[in-house]
This record gives sequence, structure tokens and C-alpha cells, in this order.
Amino acid sequence: ISEVNLGAGDGRTLLQQTIYQAIFLAEYIARVSSDSHVKYVGVHQLYQPGGGNGSMVLASSDHLGQVQAAAQSGTGPIDTTGFNFGFKVSVAGTALALVNAAVNTKAVALETNVSSGPIGAATVAASATDSSVTVPAVFAQAYGSPPASTRSVVIINKGAQEQLVMLVDNGKAVTGVLTVSSLKGTSVTDTSPSSSITSQANPITLSPFSVVRVDY
Repeated sequence: ISEVNLGAGDGRTLLQQTIYQAIFLAEYIARVSSDSHVKYVGVHQLYQPGGGNGSMVLASSDHLGQVQAAAQSGTGPIDTTGFNFGFKVSVAGTALALVNAAVNTKAVALETNVSSGPIGAATVAASATDSSVTVPAVFAQAYGSPPASTRSVVIINKGAQEQLVMLVDNGKAVTGVLTVSSLKGTSVTDTSPSSSITSQANPITLSPFSVVRVDY
């Protein structure tokens, strides 16, 4: 699967470089990672001048004008080693780093269920024009590398409500210290979500508008 992203039409540019773009891409990749027919997923795109199409890497200056001017004037190659591009990872790129650390390092996607209770009851609107159409707010996908017992679980909260998440592995509540890496926003259009890595015990608190990876 190639060139996955929100695209530029139908008002979707309003969500580019926001936590919701990050949530969309993170959940899409986590979902298709469990499909045996899918071998690779490519996000469009890694970088484009000006951050177009919700690029994963942004730059404060691409110096494109200087390069074009040198070409047009015929002055030949220019030395770009002194250029400060100001590269940084975008919001979506940060979220994918969380997800890919599980998808690309574990051998298999494990069967994962989000059960009833506070998680199962939470929903968000699936349509901007029909509030009666809803989808579960919380999605989860677990990964492992048998016979090793280590696990990584990607959990995504698309809703505005905090959720308490109980992790159950093979019928038993997970014990011990859980390493929780998260990216969370304050609203759908938050362009500066916060990142954190914390140690928690089961159950964990899932913040609104968040992409989380739990390792244990």
C-alpha cells in the first residue's frame, strides 16, 4: 500500500499537521499490519518543501529559491553545506515512530480485542453530517515475537474523553511495570501535542486524542 495520507481535498488539509492526522495514520497502519496480505505500507510523504501533504519531516527553510537562482543564472553548483534547513519531525511522524517501533520490531500482530466497559462504550462520530453514525473511540493492536514473552500494544483514543485501560494477556491482567510512550493532544486540531514516556501499572490512563504504545 503506497501514498497513504489524508490528501488535500474535501477540507482534509484542515487536519494536516494536527494530532488527528497522526491518529488517522497511526490507526490505519496498525489496522492493516494484522492483515497477512499486506507486506508494506508507505506514507505519502517523507518530505516536501513547505510541508505539503502533511509530510513526516518539516523544514523551517528549504532554500529552494537559492538553488533555483543558481540554476537560472548559470553560476553552477552551489555549496549547501552551510544551509540551515531546520528539519524537524512532524506530529504525524512522531506518532508513526511510536507505532513503527512495534510494527517493525515484533514478529507478529497478535489477536487483539477491545472489550465492553468504559472503553467499549466510548464512541466518536464517523460522519460530519450524520451524528448517529459512530465508531469505537478506542482501537488497540498487540504485537509479539514468540517464544519471547515481551509485548508491545498500540492503543489509540480518537475521543475527547479520558479512558482507563486494563490490559489482559491470555486471560490474565498484565502485572509489573508498563512502559507507556504517548503522544496526546488537547483537541482535534492541536498542532503541538505533547510527548511523554512514563512507567505505569495496570490499568493505564489513556488521554484524549492520543496515540500510545505500551511495552511490557
